[in-house]
Amino acid sequence: MPITATCPNCKKMLKVRDELVGKKLKCPGCGNTFTAGGAGAAPAAAPAGKGGTRFDPTKVKKPAGEKGPKVSISWGFIMMIAGILAVPAVVLAIVFGPVRVKHQWDDMDGKARDSVTDVLSFALKAHLSTTGDWNPNKPGHDPRVDEVTFVVPFMSMSMPEWIQFFGQSSSGEYKGRYNTKSGELEADMDLGAVVVLPGVPIPKNKRADNEKIHVTGRGQGNTTSAEVDGKKASIYYPPKRDED
Repeated sequence: MPITATCPNCKKMLKVRDELVGKKLKCPGCGNTFTAGGAGAAPAAAPAGKGGTRFDPTKVKKPAGEKGPKVSISWGFIMMIAGILAVPAVVLAIVFGPVRVKHQWDDMDGKARDSVTDVLSFALKAHLSTTGDWNPNKPGHDPRVDEVTFVVPFMSMSMPEWIQFFGQSSSGEYKGRYNTKSGELEADMDLGAVVVLPGVPIPKNKRADNEKIHVTGRGQGNTTSAEVDGKKASIYYPPKRDED
């Protein structure tokens, strides 16, 4: 009676004639050689309707110790997939991080620049008018603050609360920081020399080379307020008799 044998390598079911039972056969599917009638053999299915028992391949047991085919995953393929997934993540991080910070600063740059210039100019005039180094009644040589340079960390993922700045005034260098939320600022201003005319500094009046003033303040629309060394700043206008 023919039997059905299962190739132990590719699991292909083969019908084996009686005279081949117990002999080595070559699987036509994968070329594997195995013994017919050994593990994996079963009686051939009887023709339907003749009282035979139909062979159920799902009930054929695998030989003891036999394992299924191994699945191998390339690390190169995994790294490629990870790289593909990382690209949109990096793009989104840049768009919602440094790009957004730059746009936010572009919107407030003009206001911040005007505020620093107005506050520091006002504080410098107030201090120099009080010390007698500048007379507001004599126009043409007003203390001034030149271009402000901001140090904006554009690679930051969010807008910092404080932005550093520096620049040059008619009295020397200054540096400080600007609050991006409140508009408050603070700075240290050098008083090494007071320039009353472009390129012509007046004597230091025995002022130390490292003399500084600490300025705090804010610019609110058309109103500017400041403090110099913790005291409210105001410009002193000397009486006419003191101008001689």
